[in-house]
Amino acid sequence: MPLDSLQHRLGQRVSLRSIQRWKKLYTETMSVICNPDLYENPGRGRIFSKNQVEMITDLLKSNACLFLDEIRGRVYETSGISCTNQTMSTVLKEYMGYTLKITSKIHINRSDVAREDYHIAQYPARFLVFTDESGVCLRKLMRRAGWAPRGYRARVIQQTLSPKRYNVIPAISLGGLLACHVSEENVDRAIFLEYLRTILLPSMNRFPGPNSVLVMDNAAIHKGFDVEQLCNMHGIALVYLPAYSPDLNPIEKLFGIFKTTLRRTQGLTHVQFDIPDYLEYVLAELMSAQACHACYRGSGYV
Repeated sequence: MPLDSLQHRLGQRVSLRSIQRWKKLYTETMSVICNPDLYENPGRGRIFSKNQVEMITDLLKSNACLFLDEIRGRVYETSGISCTNQTMSTVLKEYMGYTLKITSKIHINRSDVAREDYHIAQYPARFLVFTDESGVCLRKLMRRAGWAPRGYRARVIQQTLSPKRYNVIPAISLGGLLACHVSEENVDRAIFLEYLRTILLPSMNRFPGPNSVLVMDNAAIHKGFDVEQLCNMHGIALVYLPAYSPDLNPIEKLFGIFKTTLRRTQGLTHVQFDIPDYLEYVLAELMSAQACHACYRGSGYV
């Protein structure tokens, strides 16, 4: 290829003289770099060795909440290498691929062995129905932050809301909200059994088939001979989640969205009809087939 054509392809900022030198060097050495060994480790060398990086990794596995200066202190104690917070941050982010995240809380009594023994993959996702209860307190759903000039309080006029607490017990399937009950009373064993007997179990199908496996956490009101007897009468398979494993229950994710929506819309502050009816309406809107499918996928069932 003529040199002027090559120059045109590379751009006019590359001179013909440079192209001639590169061509001559490549013809003589079969390389366009004078000494390739000089370019094996370009730039400044890494401050930490591979062993020290592994030590930092083990350190963060044992305590992910360490501050940068605490990590630096541990590194200095073991290796004698001193660095700034900025250098440590750069090493973590750019070299080790770490980012600072909000921590996921794991209950100290959670059993990883029980989680490993939790075999639910034998059931197709369309068989699974998840249920749990959650409380809604009107006062706790008021917005707690507001804008104001610096030095002034953010004041808002709010109507006095009842401290009354409502308890919702929805059940979801892969197709969306399957059943729901709203109670102004605390959900005890009697209320939960009545919910199973009159609302949820009649909405499910006999096993095997879609919506035929009831999955719950191991709360005391969810367990017992009477619960098992009701499920057996309706031909429903019963599965309990490992202790302290809300991440395995997709309905927990939807509870978070539910309360965020109530706080954002402030619908309970100007509701014109029965609050239980309104809560059921919001649950039905949020727990759609698309939302439930996404939460099933997030919990590993799809």
